[in-house]
Amino acid sequence: MKSKRFYLIITVLIISVVLVACSNNGNPPNASVKEGIQPYNLSENERYLLKSFGMEGNSQIISFNAPKEAISLEVKIYRLGDDKKWDVIGGEESQ
Repeated sequence: MKSKRFYLIITVLIISVVLVACSNNGNPPNASVKEGIQPYNLSENERYLLKSFGMEGNSQIISFNAPKEAISLEVKIYRLGDDKKWDVIGGEESQ
């Protein structure tokens, strides 16, 4: 069951990235923000996708602007467990 949920989350993330990348009317990150992290403003289609997977009220999509000096990025996905502790459910390192 956990592996199905993991693959569902990864699939939703991939679909979200594809929809954001292919959208010509999306909300690009604020150009005045030099670096940092901020919530991403979802379009109506993106909100519908989250709702379709039952993730509308329990997910967060963020926008990240890396510093120009950054040469690598490590991404980890966490989920708050029933025991109120954060569990790592995915991670990837890219350069």
